[in-house]
Amino acid sequence: MGPITKEQVFEAAEALAAAGKSTKVVNVREKLGRGSYSTITEYMREWRQARKAPATPKKEELPQSVLDLAGGLWTAVMGIATESLEGERQVLEQQREEMEEEQREAIAFADNLLVEGEQLKEKLKELETLLANERSAHQATRNDLHSTTRELIEYRTSHESMRERLDDFKQRAERYEAQYYKSEEGMKTALRREAELENKINRLEGQIDNLQAEMKHQVENLVEELEREREKSTQAAKTAEVERAATQTAAIELAKLQGELSALKTIPRENKEDEVAE
Repeated sequence: MGPITKEQVFEAAEALAAAGKSTKVVNVREKLGRGSYSTITEYMREWRQARKAPATPKKEELPQSVLDLAGGLWTAVMGIATESLEGERQVLEQQREEMEEEQREAIAFADNLLVEGEQLKEKLKELETLLANERSAHQATRNDLHSTTRELIEYRTSHESMRERLDDFKQRAERYEAQYYKSEEGMKTALRREAELENKINRLEGQIDNLQAEMKHQVENLVEELEREREKSTQAAKTAEVERAATQTAAIELAKLQGELSALKTIPRENKEDEVAE
């Protein structure tokens, strides 16, 4: 689409005038739907001058005596008027120049506003796109956080189940020890094994307590991190990955402890088989 033409401006002005509406530059541009104010203003000045061109009046012939008298009076009046109006003409000319300068500045300002308006529209589109992407990333982060929370809950349930199994193991170990105390030699051996077993159990319980405290601390840190991640969604995925790795490490440690406990369970049985063999 090329620049607007003089004919287009004239047609829009004629249409507004025919409809009884104001032919201001703003109204003409609104009707055209495009164009710079400076171009429309220049064409509208020509259009107004063309509409104001006066028709040539019909001259009537007057007597020569009247013409001579009028000529003398005209010369005298023009001499006086020229002297008295020269100062006013200069003032009006200066005011006219100032008004035209202000008009040019206003037109340039309006054109700049149009350009800035288009730039703001493009910037708004970019911001809307960025906002949509940010919302999408935030939703993905929230989904990852929910998944991590579910894994932590499942791990806590598994940890409590392991504690229950450890208590059951201690009860069975006590029963095995009671059976082993039938002889004095067995008593001494049982006491020695009991001390060793008790030490191992204490160490395991201490490790489990430490691990439980560490997990509790990690869960508390994760909860705090989850709160912060609501405001800093872009860091949530990395933090969740670190916490997930720590959780997996803790699960591996617990699995090792469970293996040691399972090995301890076999000790009383082996001792019992030795007694039967004796």
